Amino acid sequence: TDNVAGGVARGAGMAKPSMPDTENTLEELLTRTQKTKDFILSVDPEKVVGVEDVKVKLPWMSEGMFFDAHTYIGDFVMQNATFHLCMVYAILRNQGMQMGKQDYMGPLEMKNEKA
Repeated sequence: TDNVAGGVARGAGMAKPSMPDTENTLEELLTRTQKTKDFILSVDPEKVVGVEDVKVKLPWMSEGMFFDAHTYIGDFVMQNATFHLCMVYAILRNQGMQMGKQDYMGPLEMKNEKA
């Protein structure tokens, strides 16, 4: 959630929302995930139009190093989020939660040719 919220915030030129890592239960993690989703949905999409060339500098980067916004979102934030989502899914299944591929993928919007 930190990487995703931070990615959206940096892309929109906003401060990243503060969310200390204090969760100890699945319920608390789900609440944190919902807060992140709410933050993302609150950002005006127009704020991220034309920011492809913005330099993103993260605290752990060496002096002078940066990502351009396109690489930061596409190669860092998205890959990081996908990795963690896969790991959560695998851990929950390993611990006995009954889940399948549709739970991982979520709802799919299907079209009807006859409509």
